[in-house]
Amino acid sequence: TSGASNSASLCASGTTTGSNTHAVVEEYNGTSWTDVGDVNTGSRRGVGAGTSTAAFIAGGQTGRPSVFTAVNETWNGTAWIEVTGIPTARSAMSGAGTTTSGLIMGGNPIPIGVDSWNGTSLSEETDLNTPRDDAQGDGASSTAAFYVGGSPDVTRDALAETWNGST
Repeated sequence: TSGASNSASLCASGTTTGSNTHAVVEEYNGTSWTDVGDVNTGSRRGVGAGTSTAAFIAGGQTGRPSVFTAVNETWNGTAWIEVTGIPTARSAMSGAGTTTSGLIMGGNPIPIGVDSWNGTSLSEETDLNTPRDDAQGDGASSTAAFYVGGSPDVTRDALAETWNGST
């Protein structure tokens, strides 16, 4: 899922009842949803950032039992293009930033760190202080973000971290 506003957003991929993953992508224009070009690899619990004219998605799970994927795709407003995959296959991540300056944070399997996106490829950064999955993150770029909540094991926590581009 990605979107910079409530009138230019995408919802990409996912799962229906059972173990079927879908590659369907829909765009929201502020009033209604419209089917647009499907992703190349359908998955669930991936992450994305961008707008309805430029976006990226990464990671997720396919099938049952779940298989983690390292797939990374970019959206140019018309089609999805597979690009260099994420360094570590995973799901349940959080994303922040834009299509040229983004982050992927946390995920499953734990422990997982932070990867930065420059519009062309992902690079491994330092690890989170407390690696966890299913947390929420947001931020304006790959140098300013936060990551809060999540689960380092079977308990949920109230941890919060900020990212300044290096720590």
